[in-house]
Amino acid sequence: MEHEVIGIGNALMDILTQVDEKKILALGLQKGIFNLVDEDKSSEVLKALDVDELKLVPGGSVANTMAGIANMGGKAMFYGRVGKDEHGDNYHNLMKKAGVASQIVKGAGRTGTAITLITPDSQRTFATHLGVATSLEHSSLDEAHIKSAKILHITGYQLEVPAIRKSVFHAMEIAKNNGVLISLDVADPNLVLRANTDIKEIIENYVDIVFANEEEAFGLLKMSPINALNRLSKMCDIAVVKYGDKGSFVKQGAEVYHADVHKVKAIDTTGAGDMYAAGFLYGLCKGYKLEKCANIASYAAAKIVEVVGARLPFSIKHDIERMF
Repeated sequence: MEHEVIGIGNALMDILTQVDEKKILALGLQKGIFNLVDEDKSSEVLKALDVDELKLVPGGSVANTMAGIANMGGKAMFYGRVGKDEHGDNYHNLMKKAGVASQIVKGAGRTGTAITLITPDSQRTFATHLGVATSLEHSSLDEAHIKSAKILHITGYQLEVPAIRKSVFHAMEIAKNNGVLISLDVADPNLVLRANTDIKEIIENYVDIVFANEEEAFGLLKMSPINALNRLSKMCDIAVVKYGDKGSFVKQGAEVYHADVHKVKAIDTTGAGDMYAAGFLYGLCKGYKLEKCANIASYAAAKIVEVVGARLPFSIKHDIERMF
């Protein structure tokens, strides 16, 4: 099998840099959240930054999760769309270098970018221009790739824009009809508020595995994390709620599992949720029990916050094999 997990997502080139809070205020961005900007604003933000301090990494939540799975020795494939430009070429090449089977589609327009401004408190502020990322057409998907996977992974970000939403629903129908598990990372508390009913219906009708943090769970269900865990476990097969420093909780049927947080010095929280999902899905593909999957996920999330960016510059495959 050339892949175990297939991801469909927004292919965004991450442009990372460390700044002070004054810079964020000067740029008119709201700190600590996802700021969706147009092409002009994206260019304005870039011009205000020191070019020599920028770090470029292929990103997007789903792509980060696929790279995380590959880092651990799992087999992952990613579908996304980039522009016919330098960022697009680099994106494809760097995904392959990360060990991910890259099914990148190139089209007219600008490759999406996520400028990530990291402040001394480790908070991240995004100035994201989606470019052509959300215009992936369902005709670009190979049905055989979806059928041969164990898990199809998406996030809430793919549910708002018509073109990629249509592609995701096309893929979920194929997965559902062929015994492929569907995994959804809710991904953003503001998105939950905008599309609350829609996301709940998708979880109930399609999703087998759902990931949400404390804030996302509350936005979705207006419940405490534990009550949200119980409710989500009735809506799909496996519910995962990440509860800050209290760790993460997993529920399937009547069984509840807990994984502690690994205490580390956080430098940058970018990609922590993506890496958590990577660890959990990697464990599922290996046939591990849910408690072990959650512990691998917690360890993987801890390792990513120790570095700048959403990709590890070293493999944790042997760490996981030794520890778990």
